[in-house]
Amino acid sequence: MISSYPDKNSLKEALSSELSMTAIKQICKENGILLLSADRNAVINAAHLFYWGYADINRFSQLMEDYKNYKKSFRISLNETDTEDGSLDEGYFNEFISLISTYRAEIAHHQDVSFEGFSIQNGGSHLKAIVEYKKKRKGRVKLMDVVSHRFSFDAFEESGKVIIDVIFDDRSSVQMAKKIFTNAVSTSKKFETPKQISLQSLTTEERIGLFDRLFTYNFSDWKIEAVKNIKVQMSETEDIPDEDAEVEEIENNFLTGIESALFSGSGLRTNPIVVDAVNRGYFFPKATIMFEHKRDAIKLLLDISFNSDELLLEVSIISTYEVDDERTYKRPMLPDDQETILQYFHSVIAEIYGNLLAERTRSQQEA
Repeated sequence: MISSYPDKNSLKEALSSELSMTAIKQICKENGILLLSADRNAVINAAHLFYWGYADINRFSQLMEDYKNYKKSFRISLNETDTEDGSLDEGYFNEFISLISTYRAEIAHHQDVSFEGFSIQNGGSHLKAIVEYKKKRKGRVKLMDVVSHRFSFDAFEESGKVIIDVIFDDRSSVQMAKKIFTNAVSTSKKFETPKQISLQSLTTEERIGLFDRLFTYNFSDWKIEAVKNIKVQMSETEDIPDEDAEVEEIENNFLTGIESALFSGSGLRTNPIVVDAVNRGYFFPKATIMFEHKRDAIKLLLDISFNSDELLLEVSIISTYEVDDERTYKRPMLPDDQETILQYFHSVIAEIYGNLLAERTRSQQEA
């Protein structure tokens, strides 16, 4: 919370250095002010002269702090145990809400877990909340041996499943979120164990195929500007190379092959550089991609990675940018917009992953 009201010059400087033009326009719009100019300076010059109340200034201050933390996410899916066609029984999502509500009311406090902003939204189709939990730290002095962490989630129904998108900062939240949802649904016989998309169930060729389809996907609002980086890993059935230099060479070769495939439109699986690496047992579980918006002057650097020994999917925003007068500036994006983007890319990857598994099943049936 601010301790004093800022002067106009201080506010102008803060808006110029800390917030994107999109964020400023959105906050103004929420206050009934429509700024239509595409010029960043014009928007800031107008916005800093408005009479903002203390609540508005506090929100600006809080957002400037929040924007420094780009969002990371993973997705959990809950299948119904007794369904044959993959569709949800009527009331299935409501039962999930009931189970989470019961966990919140009766169990959470015993595990040092609390829920904030627990609300059902969009006509009952979404359940959202912020979860805070305490974690002990070993080897710390008494006053610092327990720390608090937070994550948020959005649960909804999609493609015949209950989907839970979790937004987190600290990696301990990944295991804690899975523990909470597993415990919450364990009392019901309708739910399978919560699952995540994993590369473990795919062959090396299918793993390359997943990224191949991602790189050539027709995104609704985005297009790939460049693949900035990848991480190379040896398949589980192959011997791990002794030299880091070999891995670095393979990563560079992969990037060259990806660049060539994207430029020619030929696809990864027919690129000779990529094919050679795959034949030697390599795949890449992580790609850092720069996306450019098809209509708005913004860019997005995104990490799509399959982490841990189980190769579980996480999608993270590394940074966001604004393009002004053909120059690119690093500008944080509204937290809600970040979460919408992360949900979109999770859904895209889930679609590609599902198609790969369906094609494998059809191929096995035809064989």
